[in-house]
Amino acid sequence: MPFGHLNFRIVVLPLINPPSPPFTKGGKGRFSDEGYSIIKESEASKKGFIHLSKWLHKAQKIWEEKRGDKAERIDAVDWLDYRHKLSMQKQAKYKVLYPASATYLCSCVIEKKAIRIEIEGQELELQEFLVDYTEYYFETDKKAEAYYICSILNSPTVDDLIKPMQARGLFGPRHIVKKVWELPIPEFNPTNENHISLAMLGEECTKKVSKLLSKGMPQKSIGNLRRTIRSELKDEIKQIDWIVKGILKA
Repeated sequence: MPFGHLNFRIVVLPLINPPSPPFTKGGKGRFSDEGYSIIKESEASKKGFIHLSKWLHKAQKIWEEKRGDKAERIDAVDWLDYRHKLSMQKQAKYKVLYPASATYLCSCVIEKKAIRIEIEGQELELQEFLVDYTEYYFETDKKAEAYYICSILNSPTVDDLIKPMQARGLFGPRHIVKKVWELPIPEFNPTNENHISLAMLGEECTKKVSKLLSKGMPQKSIGNLRRTIRSELKDEIKQIDWIVKGILKA
C-alpha cells in the first residue's frame, strides 16, 4: 500500500542469523556481517532441527522429480536462495519496499521491530522480516533516509515520469523494476530542508495509514485499497509532489 502494508505472511525458511562478531569468515555456510546463513539438510540434522531436516529432504526429492536437468545443476535450497537474494538481506532497521510489477508505483517502510501474532489463542513472536522476490527494496539504518525515499516513490510525478518506460500488458503499464532509478533522484542529504520535509511527511503518512488499516478497511482488491489510501492522503501527497517536482525539476 502507499505508506503501509497488509498483514505479514508467515513462512518457514532454512535460514539462521550469523554468529555475533567476531567470527571467522570462510567457514562452513555463507555468513556475512549482517546477513543470514542458509541451512542444508545435513546441517539441520546436526543442529537437532529434525523436522526441518525431514522437510528439506522432502523438498529436495520433489525438486528432483519436477525440475529434471536443472536439479542436477543446483539443489532446492540453493535455488531458493538464488544469487543469495535471501541470505544477503541485511538486518537493517528500515526497509523501503516497492512492487516489481504494478500499474502504479507505491512504496512503504518496514521498521525492524518485534512481529507478534496470535494463533489459536497463543501469542508467538516471529523472527525477521524478509523481502519476497516480487518486491524491490532499499535497506538503511537511518529513519529519515527511509521515509525520504518512500515519499519520493509515492509521488504522482515520479509515477508519471516512469509511465513511458514501463512495459505494457493487456491492461496497461505493468513492470516497474528498476525504471524509477533512471530518474535523477538525489541521494538523501540530512542538511537539505526539502529532503527533511519529505522524510517528515513520509513518516506522518505512514502513521496515518497504520491507523486506517488497524481500524479495518472494507474488503477490496489491492488496487481499490491503494486508491482509497491515496484519497485519504490527498493533502499530504499534494505537498510531497510539490517538493518532489522541485527536486527533480519536473
